[in-house]
Amino acid sequence: MNFTGAGAIVSRAGLNAMLQRAIDNVALHNNPQDSRAGYGFDSMGVNGAMRFSGFKGGYLFTSQNYFWFELDGTSVLVNYNGTHPLSAADPIQQIAAATDW
Repeated sequence: MNFTGAGAIVSRAGLNAMLQRAIDNVALHNNPQDSRAGYGFDSMGVNGAMRFSGFKGGYLFTSQNYFWFELDGTSVLVNYNGTHPLSAADPIQQIAAATDW
């Protein structure tokens, strides 16, 4: 969950602006060889009215890492001991999203 109440580190307007700039970064560069979004995300998009979602994968020869971010939704971070296809995290993401936290 993303904390947006009093005392939040980043205001909702600031968070929306940051995530929108991540999307705009892809459109600005429009380079298929470097299509990554800003702020370290591999991708960023909007699902519905200002509902941002993004992805970041990581690979070390000893581990595979997967981070799926969804503003006002369920974000998932998976760290594998060893390497696995990132699609293997999809069922974990679906289970987390279906759970009533």
